[in-house]
Amino acid sequence: LPPGREKKSLYQEWQTRIMHYHYRKVVAANPCSEMSGFTRILASAGGRGDSLMDTIPTIVVEQAGSDQTRGFQVINRPWTIAQMVKTDAWRAMVPEDYVYIAETDHILLRDLPNRATPALNVAFFFPYMSAAPERQAAVVRRYYQGDHRDVQP
Repeated sequence: LPPGREKKSLYQEWQTRIMHYHYRKVVAANPCSEMSGFTRILASAGGRGDSLMDTIPTIVVEQAGSDQTRGFQVINRPWTIAQMVKTDAWRAMVPEDYVYIAETDHILLRDLPNRATPALNVAFFFPYMSAAPERQAAVVRRYYQGDHRDVQP
């Protein structure tokens, strides 16, 4: 591997390429698709870009440090979104009113209609990211002194 490249990043790059390929395939097969753009969010140490930026539209942000995640890397996901919406690139690259946010292992096989409205957001609950289950309670207590069930994931 080239210096500075870990196996994890190579796997992530592969997943990203596969996800982007399937997005392009679905949109090409559905010319009236509501899916109008694909923008990747890259959280990296130092906010450094990578080789995929040449082929996939990307917004780069600084990843949350270990002082913030304390080993619970899932915290980096909401941190990354919060950092992204503060960038100039956010509005320049993402003009849509509604966005679909997915992990790179979520592969689109069919056109995804927009079911959101100004009065209704649409989301899927991932309990392993929740602060409420007792397993995650210890992590939440590192950052929050109250009852861990009061914290909204």
